Amino acid sequence: MDLSHDTINAYVRNFVRHPHPILATLEADAAARGIPIIGPWEGQLLALMARSIQARHLLELGMATGYSAIWLALATAEWEGQVTTIDQDATRVREAGSHFRDAGISHRVRIVHGTALSVLPEMAGPFDLIFNDILSYLQDTDEAHQLRQACVERLRPGGLLLCDNALRGGRVMAPSSEPTVQATQAFIEALWQDPLLDTSLLPIRDGILVCRKSSG
Repeated sequence: MDLSHDTINAYVRNFVRHPHPILATLEADAAARGIPIIGPWEGQLLALMARSIQARHLLELGMATGYSAIWLALATAEWEGQVTTIDQDATRVREAGSHFRDAGISHRVRIVHGTALSVLPEMAGPFDLIFNDILSYLQDTDEAHQLRQACVERLRPGGLLLCDNALRGGRVMAPSSEPTVQATQAFIEALWQDPLLDTSLLPIRDGILVCRKSSG
């Protein structure tokens, strides 16, 4: 779901700079197969934010074809940033691994096969940047609160938590009977209320929630 106006999208395309040709290839492949990826505008934003804090330890929840992990790994290549990415789909894990090799970053990406909520307790952290791309897969509000707590606990002071699909096609803006939408609403509300976080919601694509953990 892209909430930006068509004319704005056309204009912004002029400012897309792919740091590796495989990114454009993966964009075309995702469009052809209907695979949801963050796209170049959000990819560039993630890269900019990772570089702005010189992120060395990065965590991604939800890998798909590896598109966003490639953006993050390339953005932090100057200081050998390490990306850990989690996905429960075995087919996607194999596919993304191949794309990481093609991009020349496989030595800086650790792939973990499993669900985020089952794997996160095993990860001590702290991470400089966490990219949460599984909001639309949360089943209920209990999962939402578990995920929020796990992310905040593993984020270093001064680190960034970035959450994709925060608007859920606009469905979060009104009361909903859908458990997955309710889960997203609960997740966002809990982050807004967390005194440890500075939070802002950016209406890029389907909404990206940007949180900075207090260093105090």
